[in-house]
Amino acid sequence: MKKILMLVTSLLISCAAFAEEGQELTTIHGTNIDMKIYDHAMAGAIKDYVAWGFFDEAAGVAELIVRKYELTIKTIFTKQENGKVGGTIVHTKDGVEYKTQIEFAGIDSANKIIKLKINDELVSVHVVPESMNESHMVNPTFTAVVAGETISYQMGGEGCYGKSMFFAMMILGAYIH
Repeated sequence: MKKILMLVTSLLISCAAFAEEGQELTTIHGTNIDMKIYDHAMAGAIKDYVAWGFFDEAAGVAELIVRKYELTIKTIFTKQENGKVGGTIVHTKDGVEYKTQIEFAGIDSANKIIKLKINDELVSVHVVPESMNESHMVNPTFTAVVAGETISYQMGGEGCYGKSMFFAMMILGAYIH
C-alpha cells in the first residue's frame, strides 16, 4: 500500500517538475471518443453523451462529470479510506443503482502499462507514446480491454504518468459506466 502511495506521489511530483507554461488546446480521439484537452482538463463526447474532467495535480484529485440518461453524474477520484487511489461512478435510473468502481493498481513503467482495477477486473492500459520529452510521453496512444471490449484513444500533446493515470480512470470509467 505504501509503495503505491509513494509511486503516485512521485508521479505527481514529476508532473509538476516538468509542467510547461503556455498550454495549448489538443485532442483525445479514439474508440467512440472525441474530446479536447487544455492543461489538465478534458471535455467532449464519449459514445453518445458528454463528459468533462479535471485533474488537480497539486491535490492529487480528479473530478469527472458525465451527462447522460438526462442525469448529471459526478465522481471524485482520490485517495480512498482503504488507502487506494480511485473512485466510484454511481447513478440511479428507474430505481436501479449502477456503480462502476475504479482503482489504481500500479504502473509498469518499463513496459509502459498503467494498471487499473475496474469492477474487480484487472485492466492493463498499454501506453505507446510517439516519443518521450524528459518524463512526459508525447502524443501517447492508450489501449485497454475492459469487459471484453477494446478501447483505444490517442491523447495529443504531452503527459506524465500521473496525468495519464487519472485521465485513464476518467475516460475508461465514463466509457464503460
